[in-house]
Amino acid sequence: IDAVIGNLVLEHVQHLDHVYAEAARVLRSGGQLYFCELHPFRQWRGVQAHFTEQSSGDSVHIGAFLHSVADYVNPALQHGFNLMEMGEWLEPDAPRDAHPRLLSVLFTRGARS
Repeated sequence: IDAVIGNLVLEHVQHLDHVYAEAARVLRSGGQLYFCELHPFRQWRGVQAHFTEQSSGDSVHIGAFLHSVADYVNPALQHGFNLMEMGEWLEPDAPRDAHPRLLSVLFTRGARS
């Protein structure tokens, strides 16, 4: 396939190696792998994915695992991906010195040997 895209999903996966291995298996040479995740800085400060249950108004937290930036990048490199771009995204109205809200990574699949 040409692309694998994930948005706000990897924080819910404890062991990331399998995700990158599967992406490497299904992507064609030159294919792209893109993830955008809650930035590790946010998680380390205790921010976690959650939603509000409409019927009760209760906040429901979704299980998550702490990962570092290296946890998002190194397994991809080990599975033959090339890092093309990484972004750290602030909320539009955030002060310049705020912690980033999101981390994005774009990889391309290297040639299969």
